Amino acid sequence: MNSLSPSLTPFESDMFRPVYQPFIGERWQLRIAQHVLCAGYWSPP
Repeated sequence: MNSLSPSLTPFESDMFRPVYQPFIGERWQLRIAQHVLCAGYWSPP
């Protein structure tokens, strides 16, 4: 299921991208999620 606007296309590249596996350590955990754009995170408030 693709929820992107029809005017947006997914980023595709042949550049190296590491593949991470979910992991739970003693004091932290790594969870895997799709790419997310959050308004205000990389842009001015």
